[in-house]
Amino acid sequence: MLCHDKTVGIFGVGQIAEILAPKCKAFGMRVVGARKLAGFDRMHRREELARVIGDFDFLILLTPLTTTTRNSTDAE
Repeated sequence: MLCHDKTVGIFGVGQIAEILAPKCKAFGMRVVGARKLAGFDRMHRREELARVIGDFDFLILLTPLTTTTRNSTDAE
């Protein structure tokens, strides 16, 4: 299976992520997020994203565009 044993990072852990995380788990993925919720294997603070992003096979951004989230990710 394409996603089995892959790791997905979900940035912006709200209602959509609460629904998405168990679906990713059903495909055999490890799920990492930025806030403690059921269905996640690990959680990291937003400030840790640059350090852990290399561990992800996929990164899903589920945040509204605000001054806080603008430029949260870049080429670095």
